[in-house]
Amino acid sequence: MTRRYGERLLEILPMIPYGVLLFFPQRQLLHETLTLWQRIDVIQQGQPHATLGGKAVFVEGATAQANRRVVEGYKHLATQEPGALFCCVFRGRNAEGSNFPYDEARGIILIGVPYADYSDPIVQAQIAYYNSKQERLGERWYVMDAFRAANQALGRGIRHRDDSCTFILMDQRYGTYHSLISSWATQSGIIPIDELS
Repeated sequence: MTRRYGERLLEILPMIPYGVLLFFPQRQLLHETLTLWQRIDVIQQGQPHATLGGKAVFVEGATAQANRRVVEGYKHLATQEPGALFCCVFRGRNAEGSNFPYDEARGIILIGVPYADYSDPIVQAQIAYYNSKQERLGERWYVMDAFRAANQALGRGIRHRDDSCTFILMDQRYGTYHSLISSWATQSGIIPIDELS
């Protein structure tokens, strides 16, 4: 699956000009995926930046200070052809509250759905609380919470009504729950990824 994501990105990224944000459900998955992509040459090593689909690759910083430096470098290259790719985590510092207007994010790609850790006692308590109020309300909350995080990430690329961005959601579950994706993200229509060319 991880290999297929990488191969698909090699096809898609050259179609999107300038900057692209790529979101992963977990930081560990982000790093494991990038490591695999380097090993199988989906990511090409180079100086001063490794590239994926011709775009310089940047990875979200682990601290606020490190992240500021990464964001500055990304934004600088994102606004020049062929652009840059910024790998981030759902619910992370770049998924909520950050702005990437115009050419800084002409594309946003979501890998996976950002479900909270189901084994987390806090998540289980929240689900149990909602289920005590109404049957299956906890399960509905769990899904809604994931799609709220996905919509937050999508919102990084549309900062006002004159902005534009291509959204690519790489998980079949988005099709199942497409009604939970914000209407501003789907107003131009939904195209299955196999029909992109």
